[in-house]
Amino acid sequence: MIRFLAGTVLLASVSVTAGEKGPAFRYGSSALLSAQAAYHWQQQEDPHYRKKKVAQALLFSAVIPGLGQASNGSWFKAGAFLLAEAGLIYYYSDQKSSAEAFEDQFEAFADQYWSEDVYWNAIAQESGIDRSDMASLREYERKTFSHYLPERKNQTYYENIGKYDQFNIGWADTETHRGRDSELRLEYAGIRRESNDAFDRARMAASFTMLNHIVSALDAAFFAHRKFAGAQVKLAFDPKMRSGRSVPALALRVTW
Repeated sequence: MIRFLAGTVLLASVSVTAGEKGPAFRYGSSALLSAQAAYHWQQQEDPHYRKKKVAQALLFSAVIPGLGQASNGSWFKAGAFLLAEAGLIYYYSDQKSSAEAFEDQFEAFADQYWSEDVYWNAIAQESGIDRSDMASLREYERKTFSHYLPERKNQTYYENIGKYDQFNIGWADTETHRGRDSELRLEYAGIRRESNDAFDRARMAASFTMLNHIVSALDAAFFAHRKFAGAQVKLAFDPKMRSGRSVPALALRVTW
């Protein structure tokens, strides 16, 4: 990046000549236009030191957003990244707790109002397979339906009994096999939806937390590179046009 600091110093030579009506003052610049002066100053940090500072800022903010900005002296940005981190962590924790509470609620609801025995009784009646022959009933289920009931009450178990019509018969307020007329099932689906939505918001917060780490780390590294990249300053006389005539000007150029 280049920054320019420029000031103009107008210089003029004054000559005095004798005239008929007395002394006359004449301004001239031709002698000054041929005069050139330059001053050069450069400060360059040790490259190894610069790389160390950039890596340090990157690592600091990758671990704790805002810490790298603090090491660069950017206190406002350090506070902003740290505040965002705290807010996102709080939101993630809040939504995760809410999702888990809804999860406990819908599992308890299903255990109370959905009967696995009623479901298998309906499968046995439909297939003509003996109710005690669970291996054959499960084989029939897999061949006949698009989904199956897991042997353990896992995530798939609780999802399937509320999502697919083949499990409708198991709800306490209906006797319809493969239907969609259970109010309990609809209530159960609503609780599961609340849980899933809260989990989605928690995952979103986790994603933004990771993004906050990445952005903070890149920002800290970039500005550390700028800060410790060294500076180069050049001061010189440079002719400029003023009121239709050329006059020398003093120019200061700073790069970093």
